[in-house]
Amino acid sequence: SRLVMRETLIERGGGAGVHIEGAEAVIEDTVIRDMVRATDGVKLGIPPQGYGIVVAQELTRGLSVEASLTLRSSVIARTWGAGLRLFGAKAVVEHTTIDATASFASGPCYGHGVRVIGDSVHPAQLTMTSSTIANSEGAGLHVLGGNAIVNRSLIRATTASACGGVWGDGVAVLSQPQASAQGAQPASVRLQDSFVRDSVRAGAALFHGALTL
Repeated sequence: SRLVMRETLIERGGGAGVHIEGAEAVIEDTVIRDMVRATDGVKLGIPPQGYGIVVAQELTRGLSVEASLTLRSSVIARTWGAGLRLFGAKAVVEHTTIDATASFASGPCYGHGVRVIGDSVHPAQLTMTSSTIANSEGAGLHVLGGNAIVNRSLIRATTASACGGVWGDGVAVLSQPQASAQGAQPASVRLQDSFVRDSVRAGAALFHGALTL
């Protein structure tokens, strides 16, 4: 499956502005903004959502279908939980702004501008160029068990999360707890010709993995 979206406005959606699972997507010259907190599934154990874009592998009957995103010249603003969330997926982001990602007062205690999640079975890869992540609560770029390359980009004004006042890192790198046992590569981030500023805790925080500046 393939999605091509250009010159589009998506606003006040619940759950996610765009959800891509097991498919390829190209999004250009698009604005995704003012997502609504979706809490309908909390009683069923589903955390609150309000993401800008979600890209995830499709897991069906033990099989996985890859997902990928190319995002260019777009804006993601005023979302909840994550502006861009990758799970076991690949994304190329160019000339894009991700702004004002809020955290929930309870539940997922983060408002990450970009959240990259991967493991040995579902690797995740982000390549970001000439883009801005601003005004995130918790972390601007959060990489958990995946890897990211950031070129000529700005990550700024990261504050602590709303629940407990924790985090506040421009870039945070963590490996999955079971990564070594599974033989997976640790999480990694490479920052090239980029600027991280005005983070309430750390400009870059490395907990387990690799960080190249």
